[in-house]
Amino acid sequence: MGDVIITSSALPVLWEKHPAARWWLLAPERMRPLFEGHPLLAGFIAWRGQSAAALAEELGTAAAFAAAVHFHPEPAVLAAASEASIARRIGHGGSGREAWLTDPVPDRRADGTRHEGEANFDVLAPLGVETPPASELRPSLSPDPAAKAAVAGLLAAAGIPAGVPYAVLHPSAHSPTLRWPAARFGELARRLAVEHGWTIALTGDSPDDPSALEVARHFPAAINLAGRTTLAELAWLLHGARLLVSRDTGASHVAAAMGCPQVTLFGRLEPIYGATRWRPLADSAHCAVVETPVSPRRWWETTRRHWRRGFEAITVEMVLAAVRQVAP
Repeated sequence: MGDVIITSSALPVLWEKHPAARWWLLAPERMRPLFEGHPLLAGFIAWRGQSAAALAEELGTAAAFAAAVHFHPEPAVLAAASEASIARRIGHGGSGREAWLTDPVPDRRADGTRHEGEANFDVLAPLGVETPPASELRPSLSPDPAAKAAVAGLLAAAGIPAGVPYAVLHPSAHSPTLRWPAARFGELARRLAVEHGWTIALTGDSPDDPSALEVARHFPAAINLAGRTTLAELAWLLHGARLLVSRDTGASHVAAAMGCPQVTLFGRLEPIYGATRWRPLADSAHCAVVETPVSPRRWWETTRRHWRRGFEAITVEMVLAAVRQVAP
C-alpha cells in the first residue's frame, strides 16, 4: 500500500513532462478506491494475482500501450507486459529481470540513501523525466468522494458528531510483532485525550486486529474503527483528523496525501527500512518522525529481535514531543 501511494507522487511530474500521453495505473484491486476517477489517469488496471497470460490479455485489449514502466518488479507483471508485446518495458534490472525489459536500469534502491519516491525516477529517466527533490514530492490520490459522507455517518454513529475534534491512532502493521507496544498506544491515547481534548479513534486492517483490541482495553474511551473503513473512507477519516500516530505503514502515506498532521514511528534501523527511504512524503510542519535510539544489532541478536527492541525503545514522552511539533 505504501509503495503504491509513494509511486503516485510521480503522476504530476509525468503529466507535466508528457501532457499528451495517457497514463494508466496497474495496482492491486484494493487500491482502486484511492485512484478511481483520478484526473491524471486514463484508467486503473487491477492486479488480482492473475497469471501472466491472463494479465497480458487484459493489457492487450485495455489500450494501445507504448510503454510499461515497472516501478516494482512483480515477475508476473513483467512477463505479462512482455507477452503483450508492449514496445518499451522499463524497470530495475538484476535478478534475471533483464529478459523481460527493453530498458533495464541499475537498481540502487536498497542502499537507503534516497527516498523511495526519488528512486522511482530512476525508471523514468529513459522517458526523459528528471528527478525532483524528495521535498517537492507529494502523493496524488483521488479517494471516492462518496466515501466522505460515509465517514461522517460512521463517526456520528460512533459518537463523534460533526465538529468534534478527533485524533487517529493506527497501532497495526503488516507484521503482527514489529509494532510499537499496544500498552504505550493506550497511554498515548489517554494523554492526547487529556492534554488536547480530542476523541481518539483507532484504525486497523481488521476488526480482530490484536493491537487495536489491546489499545481499546487500555483506553476504553477510544472509538475502535479497525476493519470498518474502506481505503477511501480511511483517507477521508484522516482528512478530518487533527493527528495520526502510526508505525511506518500504509496509513501514514495516506495521511500524507490527505494533509493530516502525523507522527510516524520507525523502529527498524537498517537503511533499507529507515526513515530516509520510507518517511511519508509530507512537509516537516505536518510530519514528525520518531526513530529508535537503540544500539546496533548485537552479534548474537536476531534481526527480528533487534527490530522489536527498536520499537520498544520508543517512549510515550518521545512521541508526545513529536506531537507538539505538528499539532501544538
